[in-house]
Amino acid sequence: MDLPNIDTRLVRSFLAVAAERSFSVAAELQGCSQGTMSLRIRTLEDQLGIRLFDRSQSKIRLTTAGQDLLPSAQDLVSTHDLMVGRARTIQHTGTVRIGVAEGNGIPLLTELLAGVREHSSTIEISILCQLSRHLLQKIQTGTLDLAVVTSLEEIPSAILLDRPRLLWVAAPEFAADSGAPLPVALSPDGCQLRSAALEALQRRGIPYREMLGTPSGTLIESTVSAGLAVTIMAEGVIPTNLRVIRRPALLPPLGTVCVHLVQSAAPQSEAVSVVKQAIAQTYHVSWSGRDDPGA
Repeated sequence: MDLPNIDTRLVRSFLAVAAERSFSVAAELQGCSQGTMSLRIRTLEDQLGIRLFDRSQSKIRLTTAGQDLLPSAQDLVSTHDLMVGRARTIQHTGTVRIGVAEGNGIPLLTELLAGVREHSSTIEISILCQLSRHLLQKIQTGTLDLAVVTSLEEIPSAILLDRPRLLWVAAPEFAADSGAPLPVALSPDGCQLRSAALEALQRRGIPYREMLGTPSGTLIESTVSAGLAVTIMAEGVIPTNLRVIRRPALLPPLGTVCVHLVQSAAPQSEAVSVVKQAIAQTYHVSWSGRDDPGA
């Protein structure tokens, strides 16, 4: 006698309804409609030749056959997930070279490394923190596999991860000297965020002096933390020891910045795909498994 090939999605649906005693709640948890959930259960019952639930009463109940099947269904799903997880661990090996734009490094890397470790313990990550324009050059030459970069406009060939506001920040005790040029600490020429900050000051007619110009986000943060200057940062990555200057009359608004994920045009390994997924999850971006970020 030929045995039916049972779709694990049907088994997961059975377990969800059994746990929640509700088709509507189970459907919500499984990301489908209540009608789809009911159809899945009927399909599973037809394939197995048994009734799994008693629907005659107000509350859904397992039949005796459904109750007997429950442990086997749980074992089947657990074995399936263990097999898939093991296959991914074996398959996803290698080194992935990632570039992270200055200013995004520390907040991103902690979550990213944890996410990659969750998917595979055999992937090695090499990380480079530089200005976005330098990272884009390395992506074009194939020196990097992936890069998280910032720009004032969307990059058509990239995945848009976030669009946070740009904000002026300073140390809590910072106070600008009346009549004196505003001290600023910014990245060097060629940085779009630097240009946005200086152009905003110039439009408002606010005199400034560049106290520090450096590609090092750490050095900029240290200077600002010491109360020596102000800088701009993206919302969501501002250290807790700094404060946002929320006085439009004092400093002009800066708009938003685009945070993108870009990748090399070279063929990508499975390890790179895992890291791409981890980066997307870090930014809470839905991942569809695309190989081409511009798809």
